[in-house]
Amino acid sequence: MPGLLRVIVLALLIWLVIRLYQRFKALARERRKNVPQPGRPIENMVRCEQCGTHVPEKEAIRRDGRYYCSHAHLPHDS
Repeated sequence: MPGLLRVIVLALLIWLVIRLYQRFKALARERRKNVPQPGRPIENMVRCEQCGTHVPEKEAIRRDGRYYCSHAHLPHDS
């Protein structure tokens, strides 16, 4: 009988160690997931004077202090 009790206690200890290890791994995984990842830098968006579409300022065409999304939307010089 004492031998059987020893086996049961050992099995419970092994089970407990496995459960604690699994919980530790899950917490570590959750912490890694919550760490902010470096992404693309935030770009200023500007509105096209012709159609109202918002485009990144770097891609916009600027004329007379106004922004346009394409050359087709630039005002024609008359």
